[in-house]
Amino acid sequence: TPYSYQPKTALPAGMSDTVNIGTFTIPTGNVKFMAYIDMKGDGQHGNDTIYANRYICGQAVGTSFVIGSSSKADYTFADLDTLFNILTTCGGGSDVTLKFETGTYALAKPIEWNTAFMQGGRLTVTSLAGNRDSVIFQGTAGVVNLNNMRYVTFDRVTLKNGSSRHVINFTGPTEYVTFHNCNILGGTGTGGSNGCLGYNDKGTITTLTRHIHFIGNLIDGGCRNRLQGTATNHLIGIRLDSNVIRNAYDGSFRVDYGDSCSCNFNFVRPRTGTSWPVGLCFSNSTMDSIYGNYVAHDSISRTGFGGNAISFSGTGVSGNKRTLIANNVVLGHNDAAYNSSYSQIMSISGTVDI
Repeated sequence: TPYSYQPKTALPAGMSDTVNIGTFTIPTGNVKFMAYIDMKGDGQHGNDTIYANRYICGQAVGTSFVIGSSSKADYTFADLDTLFNILTTCGGGSDVTLKFETGTYALAKPIEWNTAFMQGGRLTVTSLAGNRDSVIFQGTAGVVNLNNMRYVTFDRVTLKNGSSRHVINFTGPTEYVTFHNCNILGGTGTGGSNGCLGYNDKGTITTLTRHIHFIGNLIDGGCRNRLQGTATNHLIGIRLDSNVIRNAYDGSFRVDYGDSCSCNFNFVRPRTGTSWPVGLCFSNSTMDSIYGNYVAHDSISRTGFGGNAISFSGTGVSGNKRTLIANNVVLGHNDAAYNSSYSQIMSISGTVDI
């Protein structure tokens, strides 16, 4: 739209003026703005033009989107960044659900979403079919990096790793993230960085990490499932509830430097043929409860010393209350290796106050 502008006085070099061009109706969606100056004696607009791309919000952003390749999908998986940009621009204060169509989604890099745009709402990633076997996120260098991810639920999907990296890796500030009724599938490797869920590749979690919940999942394979904070950066509110944890090489589940954590109603069976099949291990952590777990060490075959079924080291009081340890079933293995000093049904070492 042309607009004629005549300054009241000549503008000195380096000075500016404000031009009010009136009110216009602009369509919603992605809009490209262009403005140029048509000056007397200057027929070249190239060096007198500015451009701006903006997403114009219309009505309220939807709260449920189908992701996939069919004609019924709102976005393809490759276009998720576009959706997130819209949510960032237009606000995501309400809960948002991404329903993935059935299929395998190959990841060139791990999922690492900065979900600050949610602004208090929760982002849920789930399967359109309601079946965790129907949607597979297949990674080659890990599947999910928890880095600036907040208020997110992975529900009824499969996270599968085909490499020596953790399926779920903690690499930055993370809070209020839940994995519910998912398949979390690691490989068969024996290296420390090959786990289903674990600390970052540098060894410890050194950023804010709190209220991470694993509820009703199948956690299968990997070397070790270890969440390790530091003496100055504790993990807060880690919850492990009603999971099946099987086939880990040398650590089914371990928490180091955690506060107000809980581990209840889980079935745990380490991998056969391993030399150090630790079941549940809590080190320098305060636990609310360790209740109703079934730790099966009775049918595993080891190549060397066995490992402790449940181990405590430096475990303390959670707030003003002591840890509830009750109704756990622990099955051991009656042979020379399991009965060595390194293999116990329950091991308590260091200063433990429970």
